[in-house]
Amino acid sequence: MEIQARSFETIGYVFKVEDLMPVKYHVMENTTVLESREPFPGYHGKNLPTAPKPRNIYLLTREELSFEDIARISRDLKPCFPHRFNGTPAEIEISAKVYPSIRIKFLESFELITALQGCYQDAGIRFRKAINLDGTAKIKVHRYFLVEEEVPGIYRDLLEDEQYYIEVPEKLEWDNFKVITRQVKNNVDNCNFDAALGMMYRLEGPVELVRIWDRDKTLERIIVLREKYLEYIRRFRL
Repeated sequence: MEIQARSFETIGYVFKVEDLMPVKYHVMENTTVLESREPFPGYHGKNLPTAPKPRNIYLLTREELSFEDIARISRDLKPCFPHRFNGTPAEIEISAKVYPSIRIKFLESFELITALQGCYQDAGIRFRKAINLDGTAKIKVHRYFLVEEEVPGIYRDLLEDEQYYIEVPEKLEWDNFKVITRQVKNNVDNCNFDAALGMMYRLEGPVELVRIWDRDKTLERIIVLREKYLEYIRRFRL
């Protein structure tokens, strides 16, 4: 029986671990802006995103702001900042301290950061003063999803071609997830992919996810990866 693909929008989060470093140019004076040193550390290929176009930028704020507040402010910045971007809240845990931030995607140039910060500041956002942060961070990004369910439990990202999401039966802790991912990579023909955790809301309740980033993705490959994740999640319980 042929399965009809379904597309939908929803919200949720992605949880990942990345090395962050400060952005030193094109930022407002006495503010802290971080970028991912290697946005997909599990993938090692020839076509990784590289500078000068930023991929993940984090504007650190003084206060934690709700998803709704940042979504409304970001929507209303269009007259002030007529460039493509997506701004959502994120929490960055680095050196045992958690910093609220706004995660920025789809920015065309680092040179636009100062103008974007200025628009956010005019809208009432207060940025954290300049501090020296550099190193490995746990990052929880609250975000929108626009996906297509190609087969049950497998969702293709309609905004970023390299990303798929596979549904898993339970919420995984990061340390357990690392072990399971290592086992999966050791038992597939092509282990070159990056994986992170996630969750998205559906009508029936939260759906737990593994986010897969892979230049060489195909639906058949993602089906194999999901089967392996399910297998090793079951084994991990034993």
